[in-house]
Amino acid sequence: MSRTPPDAGARARIERDLETNLFVEAGAGSGKTESLVRRVCELFAQGAAAPGEVAVITFTRRAAAELRERVQVRLEEAVRSEADPERRARLRDASVHLGEAFLGTIHAFCARLLREHPFEIGLDPEFAELDDLAAQLSYQRSWEAHLERLQREQPERTELLADLGLETKDLLRWYLDVAPFPDVELVRGNASRPKLVRRGGPSRPCSVNSRAACP
Repeated sequence: MSRTPPDAGARARIERDLETNLFVEAGAGSGKTESLVRRVCELFAQGAAAPGEVAVITFTRRAAAELRERVQVRLEEAVRSEADPERRARLRDASVHLGEAFLGTIHAFCARLLREHPFEIGLDPEFAELDDLAAQLSYQRSWEAHLERLQREQPERTELLADLGLETKDLLRWYLDVAPFPDVELVRGNASRPKLVRRGGPSRPCSVNSRAACP
């Protein structure tokens, strides 16, 4: 026996209240995507929007592919079950032209906007988005170019790293973590010089009379 969920009213509002912008917060697996799919289909059924006027944005390609599939399936089910001829006709038309709607990632959405207006911002229309691997390689090339410039123009800065017991590869790992987020402001501050300890424990003091090499 099916049970009515305690938030049935909220779910119905998500689907039917198309004149209001809604912020939906719920836990994983609670049905947020299903509610979104129903809302999109209701937009089409009511004639509130055509497929080419709808954009549904997710964060991963996998989620985008799943969302598109679920919208398509829901539309086809609604066409078969809808009794109102006008709503059924709009749903059928949306099912045929769903490819005109944007259902994808935020990166793909931004790329689409840029491709529609490349000359206004001085962008090459043939640009391509980088995947994760290509982006990391690009960051590494930028890092290497930066180091070459430092060694040529400000060698004292690389010498300072050695004086602190650091290597450029240590900073590379940090750079690869922060480079993908250029809009995040880095917080800087003064700090006391750290006390460096050899791996495996503190160094033993050298004896003046000892002939053994200091560790």
